[in-house]
Amino acid sequence: MIKFLLSKDEFDALAKQICLPIVKTTYEDTRASVEAWRNNAAIFNDRFMNRDKCRDSFLCVAVKR
Repeated sequence: MIKFLLSKDEFDALAKQICLPIVKTTYEDTRASVEAWRNNAAIFNDRFMNRDKCRDSFLCVAVKR
């Protein structure tokens, strides 16, 4: 999974430039979810690397409060 910690302005700018669906979380949610994401990383990476359509992948970002 691709994860970034962004300001709101950075998030808005990024959202306009990418074709990946975005899962928006708070920083606190992100910290709590890191372990679950690690557990799913192999499955996600396999899906991401074997598909060429953006809609089959996703980007998860944490937005600073």
